Amino acid sequence: MARRSLLFNSSVYVIGQFVSKALAFVLLFVYARFLQEEDFGVTGTLSAYGAVLGTIFVLGLHGSVSRQYFDLKNDPAELRSYLTSVYAFQIAFSVALVMSLELFGGPLWERYTSGAIPFSYVRLALWATFLTMLVQIPLTLYQSEERAQMLVGWQLLQGALAVGVGFVFVGWLRERALGVLRSQVVAAAIVALPIGALFVRNYGSRVLRWRHVRAALVYGLPLLPHSIGTILMQTVDRIMLEKYVPQGELGRYSIGMTLGMVLGMIAGGVNQAWSPHFFRTSSEEKPEEARHKAEVFASLFVAMFTVLGLVGALLGNELILVLGAKYRPVVPYLVPFVIGNLIGIYYYLPANQLLLASKTFVFIVATGVATLVSIGLNLWFLPRGYGGMAAAWIFVAGISVQTGIIMLAARFTQKSLLGVRHAAVFALAVAALVASRYGLSLPYRAALLVACCLATYALLVRANWRYVLPPRA
Repeated sequence: MARRSLLFNSSVYVIGQFVSKALAFVLLFVYARFLQEEDFGVTGTLSAYGAVLGTIFVLGLHGSVSRQYFDLKNDPAELRSYLTSVYAFQIAFSVALVMSLELFGGPLWERYTSGAIPFSYVRLALWATFLTMLVQIPLTLYQSEERAQMLVGWQLLQGALAVGVGFVFVGWLRERALGVLRSQVVAAAIVALPIGALFVRNYGSRVLRWRHVRAALVYGLPLLPHSIGTILMQTVDRIMLEKYVPQGELGRYSIGMTLGMVLGMIAGGVNQAWSPHFFRTSSEEKPEEARHKAEVFASLFVAMFTVLGLVGALLGNELILVLGAKYRPVVPYLVPFVIGNLIGIYYYLPANQLLLASKTFVFIVATGVATLVSIGLNLWFLPRGYGGMAAAWIFVAGISVQTGIIMLAARFTQKSLLGVRHAAVFALAVAALVASRYGLSLPYRAALLVACCLATYALLVRANWRYVLPPRA
């Protein structure tokens, strides 16, 4: 567990995500000086379409690559054949889809939308999405090889290019929304070409086999509706709230969601490093040794993010002052969003077990049911005037359903990495967070925080800490 790869890669992924957000903020600052509100409406709408279309371009094949890499890594010729076959199929499918939309998308766009956004803009967004998704399989290989610095480096390069090229098209040429879309195409193309060339040099093969593609589709296609359902779960609440609550309340809700999701963002970065580590140890080491490492990681993973979540929610009144006193009304939203993201922390561990067992069809069920629950509850409560706080707890309900199904399914494939101790820590944390909603003063909230941290240490950390410390000389 003290391997530099796991700890170092976790740090790289987390730092990379924060730097990416910082670059996005710089780009937003540049655009804010030159774009009008309607320009942001155009780019925001097309980015939503792009998010859905991007998942279709990839077909979940990058998930298959991240899993099968470890089964084939000891047979280089077969691995190259597998990777080339899958990547070639993904490129061929994407080209066919993008050309079909080029030829027939215009009439469909005019018929099924308001037509306020010209199809020439849609065409640019289409090609930007195509070029961005073209590198997903090569970048996934960097993750599987536990080369986080390479993956994050390419992502940050594209972010930096977006800032520079965006300034040229938007700030200098003053092309407004059209310039934003053109800059996205240029930045994605500049990154896609060298990444594709590196893939061909390192993994290119003349041996293409359909059986590799078929196996990849069987594994990856169930991840497609899962990805689309996840996007719906993350957006349906704000889409509906815009109709039923004042803009101020929607703003407080969005800020609370963003702050709460910092927890999930950091956890996602750590999981990016852990997932290939878990797959590798499971395939290369003795089962008992691999499982012991996974159990130690599970305890420390849950402990770390429980403490982070408690700090964020119990000290929310004080931390929110960083944004300014006018944002104090955001504080009540922190508790449900922290609880929801804390539940999401428990999702990663059984999800990796299911991916290892190739049980990807379970993700369709879990995300499908959770999406229906989220949409149904929002449709029931929001028109009746329950507002943003109800939507925040509906977010908790949706992610609880998704995580619960994944955890239950994982128990039928492997022995769970989570046990009574983890459940006790979760229950204690939720109880403390709910209690904090009743206007407790800072000393009481601080005492709750200390008590929960001590209990978390005793239950999950103390017995496992020695496995991550370097041995004494």
